Amino acid sequence: MSNSQPTKGYASLKAIPREYLDRLERGEIETRTLSEGLAINYQTLFCNVLPGHEGAVDEAFRDAGAIVSKMQVGGKLLYELSFEGKIDLFDFAHHRSDILRCCAAYAYQAMPLENIRDRLWANRPFAADPHFGVREVAWLSVRPHLLEDDTLRAALIELELFVQDTDEGVRRFATELTRPRGVWCAHLKLLKQSPELGFPLLDPLKADPSLYVRNSVANWLNDASKTHPDWVQTVTDEWLKVSPTKETNALVNRAMRTLRKKAKQ
Repeated sequence: MSNSQPTKGYASLKAIPREYLDRLERGEIETRTLSEGLAINYQTLFCNVLPGHEGAVDEAFRDAGAIVSKMQVGGKLLYELSFEGKIDLFDFAHHRSDILRCCAAYAYQAMPLENIRDRLWANRPFAADPHFGVREVAWLSVRPHLLEDDTLRAALIELELFVQDTDEGVRRFATELTRPRGVWCAHLKLLKQSPELGFPLLDPLKADPSLYVRNSVANWLNDASKTHPDWVQTVTDEWLKVSPTKETNALVNRAMRTLRKKAKQ
């Protein structure tokens, strides 16, 4: 089989050639689609990249569930092996396999870090990763640590630095991580009750040059509109006045989709 990868990847499980899947499971190449990620046998992948630790791999993944659960299990295993001095976690955080980098993000969050500041900065490199999947896991693996109000308040202050970052993935990390409702994760009760606490993260991004970032800000506001529609209306009205750009207009249009739908009912 050629060493080249298809530009767009394979859209369905059935379309993935066995030889290509073998390369994914040896950690030689990155996934290009969600289907490719779902096709990977994590036990096979980890046995291939952790020779001599097959027993620990089989034990770890025996009851692993869906893909996020498998990444969490993989991260815990990498952390434990690194803690025991059997592997260098840095190697996996920079591995050519995006799946292993995702697991490394969970490994960093499995560490007994002292505060949320350390957790945020530990995952900043993953937020800036060129692979879409790693960028999602970057925030998803931190999210469970934000469920306590005091921790979330501390994170919001620290993340004000992230929204000033030159990397669009890092800016988006700050907004996706703190979405009041979020996707595939627990809601943040404090921000559902008091979305204004997130305003310092949102306001600098109202005309961000990156659509990737602006869509995340819009989704944050759309989340907030489900519990605090008046606040979202006030924020977006003000943004349209102070930033009459096509970027801000498009952001606001996306942010208001739930309120528009309710207005038509």
